[in-house]
Amino acid sequence: MKRLAARTAAIVLGTAGVMLSPRPLSGQGVVSFGCDLATHSRYEWRGITRRNAFVFQPDVFVAVRHPYGYVTAGGWMNFEFTKADPRIAEAIGLGSRVGELNAWAELSATLGTVNLAAGYTVYHFVDRAAAAAVNSVVHNTHEVYGSAQLRLGPLTPKVAGWLDVDEVKGGYVETSVTLGIPVLPVGVPVLFLGALAGFSFHQDPNPARPGEGYYYIGEGLTHVDLSLMTQVFLPVPGALSHLYLTPAFHLQINEDPTTRITTGMPQDFDHPIKLWGSLTLSWYL
Repeated sequence: MKRLAARTAAIVLGTAGVMLSPRPLSGQGVVSFGCDLATHSRYEWRGITRRNAFVFQPDVFVAVRHPYGYVTAGGWMNFEFTKADPRIAEAIGLGSRVGELNAWAELSATLGTVNLAAGYTVYHFVDRAAAAAVNSVVHNTHEVYGSAQLRLGPLTPKVAGWLDVDEVKGGYVETSVTLGIPVLPVGVPVLFLGALAGFSFHQDPNPARPGEGYYYIGEGLTHVDLSLMTQVFLPVPGALSHLYLTPAFHLQINEDPTTRITTGMPQDFDHPIKLWGSLTLSWYL
């Protein structure tokens, strides 16, 4: 997150902005709890490959309701299943250990058909070796972010921005739109088609690579992500419990040279397209 990864990951990610996902957060309680147990076929963080192999990214949070939305705090980590080996293509990352520990806090509000959120994220990168594998630099750092999402029936356009306020002092913006398509009667999964474009701006120069930024080589469009997702509600005991299974598939079109790198191997430094998927089990109370 990613999410960002990829989350990306996200970003990566990915991973902040839980309040703005297409699923409900909770019932009528003042305090809500939840977790997302996600596995990704690769770790894409804002279009950049941070691990070219399966990863596990659990995210836990607690949310307190206010009149217009929630105050939420949580944390997530990135765990790499397989051992990294510099002789093979999956060498990016430490392997068989936790590579990243992050914490975040967010204030969200719903005003009519508009969802707004603002928050703060603390990143702790354990896998500095992953950056060295692609001749990059990774810092423990802090970000502020904000997002606005408009609900127009099945169509939900969104814009979100992140600003690093510590090591990198650079910005990143995503514009996206999601379309929900009912495929069968009510209560049966809906398909969500998504399109996302990432943009980098105002990066401080990278002392390790003169003339380039810390995360991206250039500024402007970094990548485009086309996604297909559905969500299955799993009935569980208790009226206030929500359990969801969410598979997703991504086709990523890479623009910035950094997003085209998939491994530390020279032959993997120019991939215009990446394919990856994820499976998330989400529980909310």
